[in-house]
Amino acid sequence: MGKAVKAEMTKETIRKIGRIAKDREVILDADAIDKFARYLELLQEWNERMNLTAITSEDDVITRHFLDSLAPLFAIKDRRTPLYDKGASLIDIGTGAGFPGIPLSIVLPVLKITLADSLHKRIGFLETVKSELQLDAVTIVEGRAEELARSDSLRECFDIAVARAVAELSTLSEY
Repeated sequence: MGKAVKAEMTKETIRKIGRIAKDREVILDADAIDKFARYLELLQEWNERMNLTAITSEDDVITRHFLDSLAPLFAIKDRRTPLYDKGASLIDIGTGAGFPGIPLSIVLPVLKITLADSLHKRIGFLETVKSELQLDAVTIVEGRAEELARSDSLRECFDIAVARAVAELSTLSEY
């Protein structure tokens, strides 16, 4: 299968996100659809070289990573929350392959997002995604959550914190 055909198939698959998001009152523009498609391509390419995620089929990535990452937007209908404030900040602790931080950045490009992860190989992937998708409001930091929590430049300076499968909630809330 040629690259152009594969890219168009990927974009069609990604358009499913747009339809599902719209049903939940979150509108994705063409730029966001293109960024999700490229993110999916990068995830698949890099996952062949290193284990970023065990979830690799396009449909599973869409439902179990992309849409799951957007769940806060689906749940919060009131656009007056900090999530929607221009200049609001969010930290994604233990982001892994960028979930949920990168999908949130694609949909809310004014949200200042810090992606934190402890593995250098994942940091390289995240830097590539940030560059290729032109996610200018994203900052990437490397380190374990318990170490980053002691950093004066990161401690108690975010409006929102998110994490997926990092630690028990009582431990995570301390970080």
